[in-house]
Amino acid sequence: MILIALIFIFIQPSFAASVLSQALRSNLVQEVEKQFPSAKIELQEEVRWVKKNDLSKAKSISYLKDDRKGNLYFSIMGPNFVPIGGGWMEFSAWVEARIAKESISRGKKLSESYFFIEKIDLSRGKAREYSKMILPIKTEFPIKKYKSVQVISKGEFLMKDAIQKIPDVIQGDRVKVEIISPCKKIKASLFGIAKHDAEVQQMVEVLTSENQRMKGVLRIDQTVEVR
Repeated sequence: MILIALIFIFIQPSFAASVLSQALRSNLVQEVEKQFPSAKIELQEEVRWVKKNDLSKAKSISYLKDDRKGNLYFSIMGPNFVPIGGGWMEFSAWVEARIAKESISRGKKLSESYFFIEKIDLSRGKAREYSKMILPIKTEFPIKKYKSVQVISKGEFLMKDAIQKIPDVIQGDRVKVEIISPCKKIKASLFGIAKHDAEVQQMVEVLTSENQRMKGVLRIDQTVEVR
């Protein structure tokens, strides 16, 4: 009976710590996701402890920083915000990114065919250096509606500051103009030239075919609605 009691005493803290470890790891992943919001976070099993007290008293875990080489540092707080643990561990932050197949000149309308997709780790290397600027793959991102605003070299990641959305109407575009009466009926329909770039639902000024300047709201069908 004494032997069984001793075994229970030694096993119980270890079991409790392993259960908490899963909870702490889950919370730590959520903390790291705030730094790498588009990435899938993976934490390595091995922890290098700098300080480790009774983790059964753990109340929270905080991401402190990473060394840009794939290691992150954390701190564990106990009751009354007293530090009871801390250390570091290896991690990965995976995203899928577009990489240029060939050099893309400035001002070129983009296409998915200009890039190949690669899974990259934002926790280290060049990807970590540009982690805030790399444009991750998103299914809803309409790349064909964007153009390059600088040269994108072969093998470079597609980055946020390298592209710009192409306006729905560009200065000089020919648009249809509909003049709407107060009773919401079309009084007149004619064509005009956009005097500046504009997006759908924005106000745009046009010079009509009758040499009149008018302002109206741009609709999705590239019609300017004047009221």
